[in-house]
Amino acid sequence: MRLRMAFCVALATPICGAWAQTPPSVPDSATTYRHQVGLTASPVLEGLFKNNRSLPLGVLYKRQLTPARALRLGAVANYRYQKRYDPVPLSNRDFRQTDTGLQAYAGLEWQRPLSRRCVAYAGVDVGAAYTSWLLREYSENGELFNGAYSIIGMDQQARQRTYSGFVRPLTGIRFHLRRFLYLSAETTLLAQYSYSTWKSEFSRRVKDTEQILSTGSGHFKDRDIRVEIRPVSQLSVHYLFGRI
Repeated sequence: MRLRMAFCVALATPICGAWAQTPPSVPDSATTYRHQVGLTASPVLEGLFKNNRSLPLGVLYKRQLTPARALRLGAVANYRYQKRYDPVPLSNRDFRQTDTGLQAYAGLEWQRPLSRRCVAYAGVDVGAAYTSWLLREYSENGELFNGAYSIIGMDQQARQRTYSGFVRPLTGIRFHLRRFLYLSAETTLLAQYSYSTWKSEFSRRVKDTEQILSTGSGHFKDRDIRVEIRPVSQLSVHYLFGRI
């Protein structure tokens, strides 16, 4: 019995020693998955804490075509609503403002593993975007009208719509938390053409009688070409599945 136990201990010792010396497994960035689905956010560096309270959020799907090349399909949306209702006094303006934005793009990226956790990539996106800005205001002021003191109300409305097309070369790096999960950051060079329309209207009237005193409107169109570098254009977290 003692001989058998000694034999078992002698056999187990090198096995346990080898297990103890085996390093913990780390994510393997070279592992290839067919599908990558992620959530994206686009921070603004200027006024970091003020301007990032409502980030444009999006989804980005990547379809791995080869071990080093992937198709990119993405969409981004943002919505913001602000209002000040019945301020006292009404000369401070009762207003409602709505900002809406939609963006869709497609592209290709080429990838190169740097280590077991990190992958560098470069590519280009082509896409289109639409933004809308709407402002409605109402204010009241006391004025002399026909020899009497009257409350004059003013309604104002302004709307801007912008249609854009863009080409966006990019570079990025991703860091694997697990084989199937990574964080990434991208830097882009944005080349964008935009077409905007603006329209505004106003009317002034006597509050008690609803008599219209004056009305007016205006509109203009604008075209713009912009080229800019965005050091941190997009942050994302991606889930990978469908291992090849």
